[in-house]
Formats: sequence, C-alpha cells, structure tokens
Amino acid sequence: DKQARGYIDKLITAQAEQLADLIIHRKAQVYVCGHAKFAEAVHQGLTKILLPYFNNDLMKTNDAINAMMSNNQYHQDVFTRDIVAPTRQ
Repeated sequence: DKQARGYIDKLITAQAEQLADLIIHRKAQVYVCGHAKFAEAVHQGLTKILLPYFNNDLMKTNDAINAMMSNNQYHQDVFTRDIVAPTRQ
C-alpha cells in the first residue's frame, strides 16, 4: 500500500529538522540507492529542508549538497531503467 509506506519526499519533510541537524551539524552520511526518480526525489527533498539553513539561497544550498557529494558525505547508487531478461521462445 503506497499510502501506508509514504513517499520519500513526505518522509524527508516530516523529519526535516532532525535530518537537517544530522546532515549539517553532525555530518551524517547520506546513502541513496534506487531508481533515478527516487534519487531525484531525495535530492529535491534534501534541497527543500536544507534551504532555510542557507538563507533560502538555492545556489548556496546546491553548492552545499554538491560539497557533500565531493566530500563523500552524500552517496548515490542509482539506476536509470529496469533491466528485463529476454524471454525464451
């Protein structure tokens, strides 16, 4: 049930203060594994919750997220499409 599981952007938003504290002040590691659409939703969610910490400056927020990637604080293992095995005839 999708509604019971929730969507990642809603989960990130629901835990915004805790996640931002962990990421900014405690240098928590962020690991994202899944489809590119999922990774994009996580990225957008993180941008949304971190934006206030960078004076609502989108460029500074994006720079901070890019720095997290460069400093190995934000890790992604992303695939772009499902691989379907060929059917035997």
